[in-house]
Amino acid sequence: MLKPHCPNCHSKSCDHYASYETQHNGTRKFYRCNQCRQLFSETKGSVLEGFKKPISLIVQVLTARTEGMGLNVTCRVFNLLGFNSPPLAA
Repeated sequence: MLKPHCPNCHSKSCDHYASYETQHNGTRKFYRCNQCRQLFSETKGSVLEGFKKPISLIVQVLTARTEGMGLNVTCRVFNLLGFNSPPLAA
């Protein structure tokens, strides 16, 4: 990821503070703003904020889609159930 900026004061003077393990998705980083001392995660204020899937998986899926892989195939290859699940039989 790019060098983060503070979502509170928008300063680019931020340093790595700590790392933490998510419940299912590996390690993420916390940063501390040197201006306002606010702590924030590496995805705070980004388009990835709130995603429950690992960032590495999101990058792989987006790469596959930009290289021309269809949506249905991408969902099957990366085991993303729920996006294009077949309808329930009546």
